[in-house]
Amino acid sequence: MKAKGHVKFSQDTLTATSDQAVFFRDLQMAILVGDVKLNDLHRTIFCEKARYYAKQRKSVCQGNVLFIDRATSLVADSLVYFQDIGQLYAYGSVVVFDSL
Repeated sequence: MKAKGHVKFSQDTLTATSDQAVFFRDLQMAILVGDVKLNDLHRTIFCEKARYYAKQRKSVCQGNVLFIDRATSLVADSLVYFQDIGQLYAYGSVVVFDSL
């Protein structure tokens, strides 16, 4: 299923918005494009494009990625975020801003 405009969907504690999205029900996966925002409790990710894997609760984000949580912000070229364990891997040009 394809959606355009202000696309919004939620799964458990995650809310995602974007300009466009394609949902693959059989794969339990969504591709989000354009002004992507993923918000999960105390964490927010902004990027240009993301793939969200519902079964694994994993986000793969690309393009001008900005990750923000209570203690840390980071910018990167790409990022993989595992929602259940709160773990992320950032790639490319990565800059971390830590509040001390």
